[in-house]
Amino acid sequence: MRVDVADLRLFRAVVEAGSMTAGAARVHRTLASVSERIKQMEEDVGVPLLSRGRGGVTPTEAGRVLLHHASKVLRQVDFMNDDLAQYTYRTRSNVRLHATTYAVLELLTQPISRFIVDCPDADVTVEEHLSEDVIHAVGNGSAEIGIVGHFVDAGGLETLPLCSDRLVAISAASASLAASGRVRFESLLAHDFVGLGRASRLQEVFEAHAREIGRPLRHRVQARNLDAICGLVAAGAGIAIVPQRIARRFAAMGLNQAMLDDEWGRYDATLCIKRRAALSSSAETLVAHLLACAGDTAA
Repeated sequence: MRVDVADLRLFRAVVEAGSMTAGAARVHRTLASVSERIKQMEEDVGVPLLSRGRGGVTPTEAGRVLLHHASKVLRQVDFMNDDLAQYTYRTRSNVRLHATTYAVLELLTQPISRFIVDCPDADVTVEEHLSEDVIHAVGNGSAEIGIVGHFVDAGGLETLPLCSDRLVAISAASASLAASGRVRFESLLAHDFVGLGRASRLQEVFEAHAREIGRPLRHRVQARNLDAICGLVAAGAGIAIVPQRIARRFAAMGLNQAMLDDEWGRYDATLCIKRRAALSSSAETLVAHLLACAGDTAA
């Protein structure tokens, strides 16, 4: 089967629109020309690519295979066009990065500042999300780069370690956790917690360990991100478990902290991408800076 980029865009438009007429409008072609071109594609491959009905069209099994590969090819073509446009028209490219609160607060300032010096014709869009949502965004192409916690399943994405942190328990200045500066998770279960929402994989980790011990994890408040949690703890809403760097960032609030003295008590930040070899040149530059700055921090 011989197809060009225009054929792939045409086929994707028809499938996404659910009808020949709407798909033709999306690619600014006549209905007759679109119908004829898809018919020719079906003859070339030897099987139907679309199921046609009164309600519109849907892809056949072969059509779904074509759509899968078409989406990958068209995404790569778009990356290529973005890269080439920097040289032909000096237009700006944009790298899309989705990351957890931890990464936004602790890991992005230095690498992004270096990136904008090295790539003056490229911008970065940073969005803060839960680890699970970051994985989904990178998987479906909404983001080129993601940064998540190590405890989330990255599926088929490529992963690269960025940094390792310890988990600490924090409490308001008026409360005391442990005179030794270290505390076991089990002893914390007597307290009320401020935690992340139940959609958070990190929250699921804490609740799973509580179930293993056979005691409930009592939440007085659940918040969206780590900085909100620290503020609520400082106000006396309960205790929380957060990465140590986050606790240090909010030390001015007078938070008490104690190292979580459990084998699993760590937080590793992980970079995830679909395939490094397929990254745009701007995204590859940002990845290189993220890894280099993480190495500097670890050192």
